[in-house]
Amino acid sequence: MRLSEFLTDIGQPFAYYPQIAKLCGGVKEGIFLCRIIWWQRDTGEWVTKTMEEITDATGLSLKEQRSARMELKA
Repeated sequence: MRLSEFLTDIGQPFAYYPQIAKLCGGVKEGIFLCRIIWWQRDTGEWVTKTMEEITDATGLSLKEQRSARMELKA
């Protein structure tokens, strides 16, 4: 299987803004916040996603999500 075929089969890529990561305290915080902003822009409403859905979308583990939330709150 070619790499391009493999990448097509595993889903859509997700980009984030590295400058947001610098402002928020790290890459995981930047990825987390960018994904929440992305979902929020679709509806203008609160984002209601489970931690598992966030893991599927970002690759962040539950522990990384908790840490990112704590850092963003601080």
